Amino acid sequence: MLDTQWTESGENYSILVQFPDIALENEMITGKLEEHAFNCIDAFKDNLPIYAEENPSDTCFSMELTFTQEPAPDSMICILANSWNYIGGPHYASGVCVFLLDQRTETFMRTIELLGGEEELRFFLKKVRVLLFNMMTLDAERIRRRTYNYNAVLPVPNENGGIAGYKAIFPPYYFSQTMGESFEVFVPVE
Repeated sequence: MLDTQWTESGENYSILVQFPDIALENEMITGKLEEHAFNCIDAFKDNLPIYAEENPSDTCFSMELTFTQEPAPDSMICILANSWNYIGGPHYASGVCVFLLDQRTETFMRTIELLGGEEELRFFLKKVRVLLFNMMTLDAERIRRRTYNYNAVLPVPNENGGIAGYKAIFPPYYFSQTMGESFEVFVPVE
């Protein structure tokens, strides 16, 4: 990687990928983020013929993937990936992915490892569901289905470099085609 921005365009599409500065400094992060970016790009390009069939011939489809370095507890690097695709007509696709690098072990962690295990993940997601239910006008079953095994979770640092809590991040349109805003839910450590 030579730059923090990568673009590509073709006859009916454009792609923009933005990497954080830390990706220029850390090879492990560079490799992980590039792998994710290329998987997203391949999936977007593979679907271009489907998008083209369903839209006028002059439609230009776009994909934007932005990685940002987020505040992190000591010895961790946290990267948030936000994707936003225009796929024709009034349709957008969005997504969120989290990358957690433990600098002590030089390994990437999964959300379940960060929270402590399967039981802790289930308990955390129950708390997230309650908070979401109080924020939205959706029924509880829809929220339950959309949060089952959800893993776009970031640790939120406290003033001492530890973990104050966890933030679940939901992209626009994740819960409903009419809900274009993203949602964040903070659950403090007990």
